[in-house]
Amino acid sequence: MLRSHLPRATHPARTLTAALLASATICTGALAQSSQVQQGEYLARAGDCISCHTGPGAAPYAGGTRVNTPFGYMLAPNITPDPDTGIGRWTFDDFYRALHTGVNKQGQDMYPTMPYDFYTRVTRDDVAAIYAYLRTVKPVRNAVDVNHLYFPFDERFTMAGWRELYFAEGTFKPAPARSAAWNRGAYLVEGLGHCSDCHSPRNLLGGIEKSRDFDGAVVDGWFALDPTSDIATGLGSWTVDDIATYLKTGAYQGKTTTFGPMAEVVKNSLRYLTDSDLRAIAEYLKALPPDSTLRTGRKRPTRRGPRAPRSISRIAVAATRRWGEASRVCFHRSRVMARWWRPIPPTS
Repeated sequence: MLRSHLPRATHPARTLTAALLASATICTGALAQSSQVQQGEYLARAGDCISCHTGPGAAPYAGGTRVNTPFGYMLAPNITPDPDTGIGRWTFDDFYRALHTGVNKQGQDMYPTMPYDFYTRVTRDDVAAIYAYLRTVKPVRNAVDVNHLYFPFDERFTMAGWRELYFAEGTFKPAPARSAAWNRGAYLVEGLGHCSDCHSPRNLLGGIEKSRDFDGAVVDGWFALDPTSDIATGLGSWTVDDIATYLKTGAYQGKTTTFGPMAEVVKNSLRYLTDSDLRAIAEYLKALPPDSTLRTGRKRPTRRGPRAPRSISRIAVAATRRWGEASRVCFHRSRVMARWWRPIPPTS
């Protein structure tokens, strides 16, 4: 008997099953993408991206915020998905390289006004979520001329020395001996939160005094308090709940209220964080010893007795090294000490 070459009729049940499976796959993918976007929005809040990338009266993330420095000024770039003036043509790899290594789409070293030396600790998955969220932001055409630094600071090759001295690339690695909450807090404080930027004292040229991380510092006339466990000047007498409430509301009843830059951080960032994340941050801060060196990982300098006389050559070498470091560290001040400065309107 000859077999028929005509196609067999498809069973209705099979057709329905295939359609349901396809629909379920599409819905699962859409839900996963939606979840990633929501996570990215949350992480962007944790990083307080909107404060720097939204100019006065401008659309969110459209850039234009002026950051004055002793070496000129910078304008925050447009990071909406506009293809011509924003990051619409950036691939995820471009975006990840910028946050993780501090190199932009054009392959240029970025200025540390964008705290990539902290963002390098953020995981690739979390960077992917932030990227997915920014792709959903309304595109805004707003061309921003970013670099207005004085010569020679406007030349990006000068960043090579800064990176060599102050940038250590690497994703955050949890400490096995610590609790999950402590590690989560460390991840937020040392990564997206970049808290040490404002809460560490700096030398005259803007370099962090590495032996005094988190000791507290003056930022544009405001004092960023010591968030370590120091009983006298820090949070030693505060409980984890006290700290978490302060971060959430900007106030600690009967003790203090946020003002200045910290009030802006609470308004645009911290109040959106979950209670568990705020408690994790609080637990990590409570574990910071006074005069912490946790961020740098470098040993505290020991006190020494009177120095022995040094030869002229040794003095010259030491002076040369000190001058080289001082000339490069000055860029770091542009992010922390000047990020809150605003231009004075011209008089008529």
